[in-house]
Amino acid sequence: MLPTEIVSDTGPLISLEKLPEGFSLLRNLFTKIYLPPEVLAEIQEGHPGENYLRDHGIEDLIVVVSPPLWDWPEAERLDAGERFAIALAIARGLPLLIEERLGRKLAQDAGVRIIGAVGLVLRAHRGKILSEETATVMLRQLYEANRIGKRLFRAAVEELASL
Repeated sequence: MLPTEIVSDTGPLISLEKLPEGFSLLRNLFTKIYLPPEVLAEIQEGHPGENYLRDHGIEDLIVVVSPPLWDWPEAERLDAGERFAIALAIARGLPLLIEERLGRKLAQDAGVRIIGAVGLVLRAHRGKILSEETATVMLRQLYEANRIGKRLFRAAVEELASL
């Protein structure tokens, strides 16, 4: 079981934006989500509004924290958001919301527990926060928004049916 606090990279937040109830899902699963400033800058950069956190009603859920320096040469292959999100997850001893394949692998190699948007939907269904029908709709929305591939979509729907 995941703790009620988590660190997030940019990708899962973008994925959750695609779901009408994506940020409500986060609120139902977590009490705090930590972001390094680099992740906040990345999501704000792609956001048409003035303030991403306020515009999505998640100011009270998000805590922006600078991680300590993390000197791991492998991490240089990642963008700044991923690199600092992994460092923050390590420093806080928390799991990490991340979707990018190389970032997931490096985080796991560093001992960080990872989860993506699909994992959040499955966790919410297991916790009876989402019905199977609602979870399936959310997975389809992620797929149709090109946030997950067909294989992952099918596997997640199969897993939902088996829960």
